[in-house]
Amino acid sequence: MSLFIGKTVHLEIWEMMKGLLGMIVLPSLVAMLVNQFYSKSVAEKWNKILAPFSKLGLAVVVSINSSVVAPYIRHIDKKFIQIALTIFLLLYAAIFLLGFLEF
Repeated sequence: MSLFIGKTVHLEIWEMMKGLLGMIVLPSLVAMLVNQFYSKSVAEKWNKILAPFSKLGLAVVVSINSSVVAPYIRHIDKKFIQIALTIFLLLYAAIFLLGFLEF
């Protein structure tokens, strides 16, 4: 970040990892274990029962992330726009270059 905005950013990596574990890794592992060790009919039954909770969980994650970002978006200035455009252009260039790779 110091390259783009001239300042360093302190990240609480352990807190971020705990959040990712709880929101992504553990539910994914449970789903994979159910699909692996139970019959197909049981996995399909659980899929039908748990599908609404999956959607609600996604909405909760988006809400939490939005509430964390909201104070930064409330006061948009020139520097914010420069950072957003830089990130957008870098991602666009990366996606464009990945399009030439053949997998």
